[in-house]
Amino acid sequence: MLRLALQALDDGPDAVATFLAEPAWTRLVSQGGSHAGMVLLEAAFERVRRRIAPDLPSRFEVVFAWRTLSDAIRFRDVYQPSGVIHCCAMVTGRNVERDGALIVEAFEAADLAQLQVTHLSEMEECAVRYWRGRTPMAHPEVLMDGTVVVEGIVMVPSP
Repeated sequence: MLRLALQALDDGPDAVATFLAEPAWTRLVSQGGSHAGMVLLEAAFERVRRRIAPDLPSRFEVVFAWRTLSDAIRFRDVYQPSGVIHCCAMVTGRNVERDGALIVEAFEAADLAQLQVTHLSEMEECAVRYWRGRTPMAHPEVLMDGTVVVEGIVMVPSP
């Protein structure tokens, strides 16, 4: 579905409208939750990365991490309350830090019930700011690009 969304975004507004009318998209939206929105959001962010920051790793190919345990707990509590926090180490590769608050801002800009081209533009504006980097970061996330080893599970009770 990500590949199809990315292709539609590359092909323009008419292709996006066709994509959003497809039965597969309708089924995804009808499942509820944020899955459909995240598909479109990640495709938009990848499209922008390819255009303005091709040297940075794709969000499709990284491990997401946080600088501190408190950042990881905050993310888990808000977005994945039943999630598990893993302690990870980079063996080889590089870390790229970006502001995860821009992901939330882009997601909130998209009204999936009444998606318009302007919503896509707002998402892409957030993506440009994300890939260019900004400081200070409201919710820093670390994109671990390389070989990552899970060293253990952090036992922190869920809310």
